[in-house]
Amino acid sequence: MIVMKAQQDIISVVMIITVALGLVSTAYLWGVPLLKKRAYESIVNRIYESAFNSNNQNSLVKKIEYVAKYGGEQTFSLELGGEGSFADVNWVWKLYPCADPTVSVCSCTSPSCSSENNTIQLSFLSQATNIAAGQGWIPNTCGSSPGLVSEDPSIVCGKAETSGDGFELVYKIWFRELDENPADPNTRAYKYVLYAPTGVTSSVGKTVRISKGDITSQIVNGKTLITTEIKIFLV
Repeated sequence: MIVMKAQQDIISVVMIITVALGLVSTAYLWGVPLLKKRAYESIVNRIYESAFNSNNQNSLVKKIEYVAKYGGEQTFSLELGGEGSFADVNWVWKLYPCADPTVSVCSCTSPSCSSENNTIQLSFLSQATNIAAGQGWIPNTCGSSPGLVSEDPSIVCGKAETSGDGFELVYKIWFRELDENPADPNTRAYKYVLYAPTGVTSSVGKTVRISKGDITSQIVNGKTLITTEIKIFLV
């Protein structure tokens, strides 16, 4: 009887260990992807808040606007940090200069960039997205008609496309023309014009340097268009 009881105890222990290992395995299989997704959600939100949130005075968009108004030079650095191995996110900066500042949306010779000009963009891969995938640019106002001088000169748009088991996210800052009185064909208009003095229009680095260039004035179809050049250095 003692032997049988000992055997039963051993069987019970083995069963408990087997069940415990099964539970641990199940928790691992479900838990790791969830933790990974949450880490990427944190990264996506941090990238947006750091670079593209107009309410953040230290964001890239506000630094560009500050230089355009007050001159000098500003440096923006995209730092994630605090996310362990997930902090090593591969991103690409792209600058689409304004090919023709006299055109409201800026023109270019390549059909693929006609709606992108006068923008700076950041694209990266992620396991999570805060933008509806496959819906194009959200909002769809980047590249729209001129605004009013009382409005912001910049519009931030984003899009997400499915890529493998994750997403490719792209954020961009577009600088538009602002008119004093759109109803007056002889109105004054203002525009920030992005360009790359060194010719570098793409980078995988963390740093973007911004400085102010020339301010010019010209008559375009009766309208007085005042443009402020913004030098973008992708480091």
